[in-house]
Amino acid sequence: MHDEHFEKLLKLIDIEREAERAENERKLEKLPVQAREALGKTVTRLVISREDYGVGSHILWVLSRPSHGEEYSPFQALNQGDLVSLSFQDSEIPKVKGTLYDVDQFEITVALEGAPPLEEPPKGKCQLDVLGSEATYKRMKKAIVAVQQAQKKDVARLREIFMGAENAEFDEKPKIQFLNEKLNSYQRESVTKALAAEDVALIHGPPGTGKTTVLVEVVRQAWTNALVVPRHAVRFQKDGAAVVRKGHTAPMAVRLGGCTPQNCVVEEGLTEGDDVLLP
Repeated sequence: MHDEHFEKLLKLIDIEREAERAENERKLEKLPVQAREALGKTVTRLVISREDYGVGSHILWVLSRPSHGEEYSPFQALNQGDLVSLSFQDSEIPKVKGTLYDVDQFEITVALEGAPPLEEPPKGKCQLDVLGSEATYKRMKKAIVAVQQAQKKDVARLREIFMGAENAEFDEKPKIQFLNEKLNSYQRESVTKALAAEDVALIHGPPGTGKTTVLVEVVRQAWTNALVVPRHAVRFQKDGAAVVRKGHTAPMAVRLGGCTPQNCVVEEGLTEGDDVLLP
């Protein structure tokens, strides 16, 4: 029903991907090669060891660099999924764009974008420049397709609401005792509307109007023990709520400025980014 909209979003992601790559290439060209190598954005003196074929008959070039006694691998800053450009000493050979297919200690594999410039892999040395990452765009596309094809009731209903095909439902606004007495009338109205929402409530406002303050009040009102995202945990602490950390305390201690083993409850075996509990 909304295929046209989602297909447009997928096309826009491709446009953004190309724009980011072009911008990164423009920035790299302003830097000397030595600086680019120091940043891990460029690898020089590469040679094409062999040509192979990957999934979907994509042409793969395997590249390596003759050792000059370096202590570290020249590919240590590269990651699978990086968008790259290959340029050759022979200026008549056009640049080749591709994606890092595999990264090893002594060689890398690049999946070419489209047909190669020559029938045979170019001879001589070439240079690789990193122009971005494909991983981010793959995740974005995967999320869009997941929403587009969603069959589960909750996700499908939210999709229909956000597309304007169905209306969001609200109960009667609850009568509550506000925990933050400094909320103005607009903020209080937003809190009660959010609490009355059956599906979703959109709180919109320019920077500095107190959207996070409203969110803190909504969560504190909604549950006695509620899950909150760590990035907002500092606001809960400022509002006098006791923050309980699941996982290692060190990452949160920096954000909260005082969340220590004495005032945080810690559960072992979890890592940074785990949920914070609001008692």
